[in-house]
Amino acid sequence: SQIAHHVAYCPHCTAEFFQDFYAGDLSGDDLFTQAARRVGKVEYRIASPIHSDRGSTERISGAAGSSHVYDAGGGVLVSITSLPDETRTERWVLEAALSGLEPDGMQVNLWQAAELIAVAVLDAGGDFRAAGLLPGQYRLAIHGPTTKLWIDSVEVGGR
Repeated sequence: SQIAHHVAYCPHCTAEFFQDFYAGDLSGDDLFTQAARRVGKVEYRIASPIHSDRGSTERISGAAGSSHVYDAGGGVLVSITSLPDETRTERWVLEAALSGLEPDGMQVNLWQAAELIAVAVLDAGGDFRAAGLLPGQYRLAIHGPTTKLWIDSVEVGGR
């Protein structure tokens, strides 16, 4: 029971699983199919960006920001917006919303390279926010006792 709880909530175990998964030479549909399968009693999902005809960068609240939607299959979507942090120069805010899963007890881990940058709990609406971020590439894990969702590349600050 203690091991199951640890594996369900440990940000390091979650990141290690998905990094090992990506290290395999899987791609495209094969990657998603294998990621979405059940491993034990936990469902692993890898979200892929949805590309729109309009492009992914828009003007938000008068500041340059970008919004992206990621599809984790089965009606599970994650919407991510990156905006300049109005309280700190040259820093960014990441706002995200999860839909298609119950957010009860789900935790969010934001990684940059091998460093855990932020840990948060999803609110009742499936939302979370991380502020004061440096521009760059991040990885995002949203997980709870029965589901682990991974977004391998989230661009914060520009583009």
